[in-house]
Amino acid sequence: MAKVIRLKPEFVEAIKANPELQGKIAQAVNRSVNAIYRWTAANNSQLTMLAVLIEIRTFLKLRPDTVLTEHVEMEEPKGEAPVL
Repeated sequence: MAKVIRLKPEFVEAIKANPELQGKIAQAVNRSVNAIYRWTAANNSQLTMLAVLIEIRTFLKLRPDTVLTEHVEMEEPKGEAPVL
């Protein structure tokens, strides 16, 4: 198992629940709101980009010492990668 850094679930839910926050994040990373929503559905590692974390912290008025990410165990894929 590999450890990866992911956005904490409460912040993923805050993004999903707030279209304005989705728009601010989308603008900060030059992506569509649909892309941001897809990232939240999978708690994609893209959500740990500095620009995203800054937008979350600013929008939710969080203290500088609030931890937004966590380390989680991820199972490594089994089998061979598909041939493209």
